[in-house]
Amino acid sequence: MSDLLILLVIAVASYILSKSADLVVASVSSLARRFGVSEFNLGFFILGLATSTPELFVGLNSVIDATPELSLGNLIGASIILLSLIIGLTAVLNKEVRFGNSFGRKDILLTSFVILSPAFLLFDGLLSRFDGLFLIVFYVLFYLFLNRQQSFAERIEQKLSSHKLDFLKIAAKMLIGVAGLAITSKVIVEAAELMAVTWNLPLVLVGLVFLAVGTNLPELTIMFKSTVRNHKQIALGDFLGSAAANTPILGFIALLSPIQLTAPVKIYASLVMLFISLVTFNAFFQSERKLTRLEGAALVGLYGFFLFMELFLRNQL
Repeated sequence: MSDLLILLVIAVASYILSKSADLVVASVSSLARRFGVSEFNLGFFILGLATSTPELFVGLNSVIDATPELSLGNLIGASIILLSLIIGLTAVLNKEVRFGNSFGRKDILLTSFVILSPAFLLFDGLLSRFDGLFLIVFYVLFYLFLNRQQSFAERIEQKLSSHKLDFLKIAAKMLIGVAGLAITSKVIVEAAELMAVTWNLPLVLVGLVFLAVGTNLPELTIMFKSTVRNHKQIALGDFLGSAAANTPILGFIALLSPIQLTAPVKIYASLVMLFISLVTFNAFFQSERKLTRLEGAALVGLYGFFLFMELFLRNQL
């Protein structure tokens, strides 16, 4: 396939990706208005799960190829990108991002613990089937607890009887948008990887940039569209929900194929970076329940540091 054709495929897929994100943001905003649910909650409970489908597919493929450790690295990297680069860019582009009253400090701390929970199970160098089952059950309990606390399902159910048709129409549009995000993201990543191989780019760069960032293309696109449409809460809820959703995905992968670490020091370095990202994010959030542009820039800088460590120092570990 020629470079020109690859670029054309990327351009067309990017256009569809953009339109899909428009559809998702508009649908979530419409649901929030009609059913009296905050945009943050919809982003967290629905979009967070939906936009994690690329990570799930990468995980399933890694099980089929008998390389589940690849999925582990991808999921940890994806969470780091969400909590540093993507949330940081959102704050930079919007001057500041306020959390509103949807999530309290305890909710954010609990979410952070869920995101970090796989790290505690990886100290022995193995993520067993039992560990995987634990991660899934832990996330389900966390999801049910937050759902009950936020009265998310109750508010939807109360108005569903009189707005059932509206709900189905909006939900269908949102699902079409999410499917468009997932499919076009995969097309873009595969085309970009093909071009990278054609140009003889280092494999480590291909893995770091195209796989880790590529699986977060839905969140990146939603970030830009939410900024343009002034629906920052949708994006923020999506990012945190997606990072939390990586935990049960990892559990599901371990349930199918236990993950034995072949290079534990390298994984531990990434887990330390994930911990630092969470601590930094929580420190900024706990101050005034908002992220300023300067704090966002600090999070982006943190991701830059992580990328530097990956590219230049990993071979020395």
